[in-house]
Amino acid sequence: MKVHIVRASSCPAGAAEVKNTGNRQEADRPPGLAMVVYKEDKQGNGSADVTTDECFNCSPAGSETIDGIRFSESNITFKEVTSFQDFHIAVNGLIIDCEFSPDTRLKYYELCKTRSMFLHEHLLEGINCKLAAGIIIETVNIADAVQAAGPSTPEEDVAVWNRTLEAVGGLGMSVEFLRERLSCQVGHVSEADKRGDALQVKLLEVQEAARKFHAEIEALRRVDG
Repeated sequence: MKVHIVRASSCPAGAAEVKNTGNRQEADRPPGLAMVVYKEDKQGNGSADVTTDECFNCSPAGSETIDGIRFSESNITFKEVTSFQDFHIAVNGLIIDCEFSPDTRLKYYELCKTRSMFLHEHLLEGINCKLAAGIIIETVNIADAVQAAGPSTPEEDVAVWNRTLEAVGGLGMSVEFLRERLSCQVGHVSEADKRGDALQVKLLEVQEAARKFHAEIEALRRVDG
C-alpha cells in the first residue's frame, strides 16, 4: 500500500509519496488546516480520509508532537530562559526534550547557565536529532566525570574525555571550556603529585641526616667511655 499525504486543497496526483509512514504527520501543515490522507492499494484503488487537528497529538502550547518530539514555535535565545521550566532543547526547529532523562536535562541546563548559552546552538545545520541528543548526553557525562576527577583518575580516561570533547567540538558543540577545565583539573592533580614527591624526597633527606647524626653521637659516646 502507498500512502499520499496532501493538503485539503490539493489532489492525490500532486501528493508527496510516503511509504510505511505509520503515524507520521506533515511537518509544515499550518494549524487548523485539514489534511487528506490518500491511500492506494496494489490494484490502484484509492480512498481518501480527511483529518483535522483533533487527530493530532498536540502539546499544551499547540505544537504538533511526533513520537514525543514537537515542533518549536519560535527560536528562543538562552537570554529568554529564566528558569528550568523555560528550558527546552531544540535542534533544527524540533524540541527534543523527550530524548533526555530529567536528571540529564537538568544537568545540561546548569552547564548552559555557566556559559549563558545553549551549548548546542552551533551544531552543524541539519544534524540528526538522535546524534545531537547523543552529543549532549555525552557532554553531560564528561562534565560529571571532570568534576569528580582526582589523583586516582587514570590517564587513559582523561585522554578519552579530551578526545571526545575535541570531536564533539568539531561538530559545533561549545565545549572548549570543559577541555580547559579538564586540563586545569589534571594540571592541579599533576602539581599535587609533584609537591608530594618533593616532600617525600625532603622527608628521606631529613631521615638520612637524623640517622647520621645519631651515628655520630653514638661514636662520641664510645670514645668518651
